[in-house]
Amino acid sequence: HESVLLRPPSREVWFHYLTELLLVCNEAAKRYLQKNPWKRKADADGVQSKPLGLEYIADRIDIDDPLNGYVVRSVREGWLQGFIMWTTFTTWHRD
Repeated sequence: HESVLLRPPSREVWFHYLTELLLVCNEAAKRYLQKNPWKRKADADGVQSKPLGLEYIADRIDIDDPLNGYVVRSVREGWLQGFIMWTTFTTWHRD
């Protein structure tokens, strides 16, 4: 299987990928726990133990500035295989 590395050109494109980003995070966490069952959190209920929540990912896309990142997709099917996004470190405080 061949893969391609792509750089989403805008926030709108990242928002278009939002559901896929969440699903790939959940799938990665599920596979990790299948291989490492002793790493499961004692209080994990499958709902509150998501690796990254939808709201958190959406906030990163909306708020982080600058927003940088890449996605990896399969060439033939176009399936999302992974992603990375980053920004400069930001600290918030109230005056």
